[in-house]
Amino acid sequence: MAEFVVHPHDIDPALTTGGASTGVSVSTDKILVDGAGDLLEPFGMITGFMTYRTTEDESRSLHVSVARFPTPEDATRGPGRARIRAGRQDDTAGK
Repeated sequence: MAEFVVHPHDIDPALTTGGASTGVSVSTDKILVDGAGDLLEPFGMITGFMTYRTTEDESRSLHVSVARFPTPEDATRGPGRARIRAGRQDDTAGK
């Protein structure tokens, strides 16, 4: 999964500080922040990958996560709910 993720430093070369929070996980809590992972559990997340980086002075940060689900239906329902819970509503939320 990681080879298909756009990493934070690819978006902003200043995002170079980070570390332990990057990797593969089967735990929804390690894929999304602020408890939003609880919303993915009913949809049976199989595995996920996340990466997080900040600038050296921590003025900017970016957290990128991807998750794999058992069915396409589970994949479209679960993440939309998580975006709404995290307060990041966008055009794809809930679809």
